[in-house]
Amino acid sequence: MTLFPVKRVRRALTKIVTVEAFEIHCVCRLPEGTFPRESWGKCTNCFRWYHTNNCLKVSKTELKGKWLCPSCSMN
Repeated sequence: MTLFPVKRVRRALTKIVTVEAFEIHCVCRLPEGTFPRESWGKCTNCFRWYHTNNCLKVSKTELKGKWLCPSCSMN
């Protein structure tokens, strides 16, 4: 008795995955480039960056010198 002929197909299971890494900083947890004409401010204590004109409503004059983010200003 002969075996039934089986056609063997070998497929490469290659999957191309593109992962883009975004650094998340602000309290909104959205990446850079989310808002048009966005402005960033950096906390002088924790060194995190925040959207100052969209999320925190901080003026540029308040950012001059030492500026603390909401988390650091509570401590």
